Amino acid sequence: MEQSKHNLVKFTGGFWQHFEEVNRLNTIPQNYKQSTETGRIEAMKLQWREGMPNKPHYFWDSDVAKWMEAVAFSLMKNPDSQLESQVEIAVRIPGWSHDASVMVNGSKIEIEPLLKDGYVYIKRRWNTGDNINLDLPMPVEVIHANPKVRHDCGRVALTRGPLVYCMNSKTTART
Repeated sequence: MEQSKHNLVKFTGGFWQHFEEVNRLNTIPQNYKQSTETGRIEAMKLQWREGMPNKPHYFWDSDVAKWMEAVAFSLMKNPDSQLESQVEIAVRIPGWSHDASVMVNGSKIEIEPLLKDGYVYIKRRWNTGDNINLDLPMPVEVIHANPKVRHDCGRVALTRGPLVYCMNSKTTART
């Protein structure tokens, strides 16, 4: 028996077609509505602060991931422009990254117009197998201490991306 890829399987009638329709017409829209009302979609943006409604729950990301997987499968089988418009992916660009680049399926996208609060928001019709590549160059940079701080005058640190390299001055001879 030969394996078949899941995206090549199409239900054309019978028992499973009914469930595919129920998912597409009822379950996916209802899950989106519930995830929006309870703050799950908003929580994925990582902008929640103490005192705001709908405090995020640790496992909410898996709820949204399941919804996105269901949406991707449904859109592959039954294109739906309303459902497509709800799928947006946010890619985090760390503050230490100065020359980040993002590619979708090998094509570089312009980051600046899509960048908001440290995230690049990519809204498009997603297909099974689509690939997002994030390149975060991490050159070594020399950071000089503030010369106004007498005890740190003349000291430096080396950074590479989020890492900071330094030495203990008590065990290292000063020159």
